[in-house]
Amino acid sequence: MGYSITLKLWNGAHARAIGRDHVKNGTPCQDRTGLVRRKGVICASLADGAGSRPLSHIGAEAAVEAAGRSLTDRFDELSKFKKNKAVEALYQDLLRAVKAAADRAGLSLDDMASTLLAVAVRGDRYLACHVGDGAIVQVSKKGARMLSVPEGGEFANQTVFLTGKDGAKSLRLYRGKVYKGTKGFVLMSDGPAASLYRKRNGAFHPARACASMVDWCASAGEKQVSSALELNLSTLIRERTGDDCSLAVLGASIMSPSELARTEDSRRSELLGTNRKNYHCTHMDYLRDLEYRGESVGTKDRAIKLEVARSTVRRHRERLKWEVLNIKEAAE
Repeated sequence: MGYSITLKLWNGAHARAIGRDHVKNGTPCQDRTGLVRRKGVICASLADGAGSRPLSHIGAEAAVEAAGRSLTDRFDELSKFKKNKAVEALYQDLLRAVKAAADRAGLSLDDMASTLLAVAVRGDRYLACHVGDGAIVQVSKKGARMLSVPEGGEFANQTVFLTGKDGAKSLRLYRGKVYKGTKGFVLMSDGPAASLYRKRNGAFHPARACASMVDWCASAGEKQVSSALELNLSTLIRERTGDDCSLAVLGASIMSPSELARTEDSRRSELLGTNRKNYHCTHMDYLRDLEYRGESVGTKDRAIKLEVARSTVRRHRERLKWEVLNIKEAAE
C-alpha cells in the first residue's frame, strides 16, 4: 500500500547594499547579514550599525554571528525557559560576544552599537528577537503581517541599540509554533522600509514584495536568491534612501521525498543543512523506507533494513519529527 509523505524544508538568503550617503561620505556599509544552519535549525539575522559610530559595522558583524550561534545552539533552551529567563540568557550571550569583539579590536562597547533582528526555525517552532528599528514580517498563504515593528512603531533616525543602556530592556523575544499556513519570514533594516511597507490607517503594512522574496527562497538556492536580493537592493531600493539596506529571508519548501531526491546536490545540501553525501544517502533511504512501511517500524528493524547503526536511525527519526509535514496511507 505505502504511505504519502509531505516534507517542509526551510531555506534562506540574505544580502546588503551600501547606502548612497555612505558612498558620498566615504564610509563603509554598516549593515551586516548572516545565515546559519546547525542542529536542524536555520537562523537568518541582520544588524544595522549606528551611523554615528564609524566602526559600528564591527559590532553589527559580531551581533549577527552571536545571534546565529545562540539561537541555533540553544534553540530548545530558549524555547522552554520562562520568557524573562530566556530574554536574559539570550541578551547575555549577545552582549558577551559583542564585548569580546570590541576587546579584540581595541574598541569600547559604545563603538559597537547596532540594532539586531533574527529569526530561527526548526520544524514547526520558531524563535525571533529584535532590538531597535527595522522590522520582521511573517508571510503566510493569506498575505503578510508584522511580527515585530520598529522600536516605537515607526521607521525613524533615532533608535535603541543592543549595546546601549536600554538594550536589555528593549530586546524583544518572540517564540511559538509556526502556524500551518506560514510560508516564511522577511527581516529588513530601516533602509528598505519605505519601499517594502505602505502606511494605511496609521499603521505600516507589508508590501507584496515580502511574499515574492519568500517564494524565491522556497524555490531556489541560497546563492541565486541572495544575488537577486542584492541586485534589487542595489538598483531599486537603494535609490529611494540614502541609508544602507539589508534583507534576510527564510522560506519553506513543501515537497515529497521523490522531489527532494531530484533536487540538485547543492540545493539538497542547503535544505538538509549538510553536504555530507553519506548523510544524504541514509536520509533518503530512511524516507523511502518510511514511504514503504510507515512510522510503526521499530528502531532495530529499521536499522537492519537500512544497514546502519540504531543510533543513526534514532538521529534521522528525530530529524523527521521536524521536517515531515504530513504522512498518510497512500490511496490504492
